[in-house]
Amino acid sequence: SASSYSSQAWDFPSRAPCSNSLATWQLHMKYGWLMLQLVSIAPATICEAKAQTSKQQFELHIPRVSSAELKANVTLHSGHHPFVVVDEGSPWEASEKWKDFKGYLSKLIPGWVPYNKHDGTWNNPTWKSWRTLRRDWPVKLPFWTEENWIHKCMENNTKAIEGWSQALQWWMVTVGENGHGFPLHKDGLAYSSWSASVVGSKRWVLCPFAEEKHLPEGLDTFRPDYKKYPGFSKARCGTVTVDAGEILYYPSFWWHQTKALTTPFVGISGLLLGVEVDRPDLPVGIQNTNEHFYQDVSQRMCTFCWQDGKKICKAEDLHGKPPIPLKVCSTYLEHCRRMWQGNVNFLSQEAAGSARGQQQKEDDDVGAEVQGSIEEL
Repeated sequence: SASSYSSQAWDFPSRAPCSNSLATWQLHMKYGWLMLQLVSIAPATICEAKAQTSKQQFELHIPRVSSAELKANVTLHSGHHPFVVVDEGSPWEASEKWKDFKGYLSKLIPGWVPYNKHDGTWNNPTWKSWRTLRRDWPVKLPFWTEENWIHKCMENNTKAIEGWSQALQWWMVTVGENGHGFPLHKDGLAYSSWSASVVGSKRWVLCPFAEEKHLPEGLDTFRPDYKKYPGFSKARCGTVTVDAGEILYYPSFWWHQTKALTTPFVGISGLLLGVEVDRPDLPVGIQNTNEHFYQDVSQRMCTFCWQDGKKICKAEDLHGKPPIPLKVCSTYLEHCRRMWQGNVNFLSQEAAGSARGQQQKEDDDVGAEVQGSIEEL
């Protein structure tokens, strides 16, 4: 009878579609027909499992090096890779003094934004304030900085240097509270950057320019929504913590996001030019980042504000920043450009010499191996 047919059943396992998990199917007779019925599956299908487990792995390595190791590492001299310098002096004298950011720093830096526990704040010190900050923080930066070129190419013109630093926001002092920082972004001009943690620690996420197709607007790399931004799992990014007394370097046009890990956090940062050998990872036309920076400043900032020696831009056009001084645009910028490129040429020759040395070593090793074989014969 039909009822007797329905009582005949056989269970057997199989692999579920898209899954490494086992599904249980039941083959049974019903109304004279063989019927195949899925009776259980555990866990969810693999498609769902993949969606749940496909996450950003932060596989990009960001090395932590001593000053001596940095000096000996020609690869890092190219300026193409981020790294953290760990032995530039800790504790710093500035650490204790700068903890009083409401009193000391707010008086030192005009226009200081009051510290808000819910948001990170940043401010651009004037040239005069910067010199005071550097006396507090007398660390010899392990990079080729503006101290190596700005006084010479701008002829020690303090007014020009001041105008340059303010127009380009050359230095920053940042203050924040645990859990807060800057959202994911890349800088708009072709300069590299350094950032030091003076009080407390900060966590960084860094992603190369080439990964920007996986880094949509609105992405929070510290708490990524993979349903909304599934492509982030494919990005080749790295993450590193910069503790008090340590300094991070990262190349131009790299995407980055930060989060303070302490309350308070106080950091200091600056921009770098002339430290990147030509970048093959960038589009044709901007691979020489110093030249790209020069063209940007000349066309977007100088031409925008000056015409026949007269200022034609307004304060609101510059979002409250002063224009680059006319003397910089008309004379000094070209002098500085030559100095930036001169240092890049030196770095390129250093890299080429290192490559030749490595090839010579390999050739010598092969020669020694061949000579050994001949002697054995």
